[in-house]
Amino acid sequence: MARLHGYPDWFRFHATKWHGARQVGNSVPPPLARAVAASVLKALEIMPYKPDAKIDLGDPKLLTMDMGKAAAFWNIAVPIGKRDRKNGSQKRTQLEIEAILAHEKRKIS
Repeated sequence: MARLHGYPDWFRFHATKWHGARQVGNSVPPPLARAVAASVLKALEIMPYKPDAKIDLGDPKLLTMDMGKAAAFWNIAVPIGKRDRKNGSQKRTQLEIEAILAHEKRKIS
């Protein structure tokens, strides 16, 4: 899936399949990012260059952390708390939603 989006084989995603797929799905494909960046560099008349130093990919354990563990590792507050329903509303089933929609449709007709 990542190859279809243009990611190189060396690129690492979260260890779980679901989180990795979400990262790919929510990202800007690298070929598109490269094309946009090239246009910006051209407009600014900046000549790109290839750096000599390689960047360390970091500890692979970082790719398995959940939000709480990552926040603790970086010594920050958890940016997204647990969801809560402060207004007390209950989750509805699909059948309940369809019944409400059918009732509203009958009122309109």
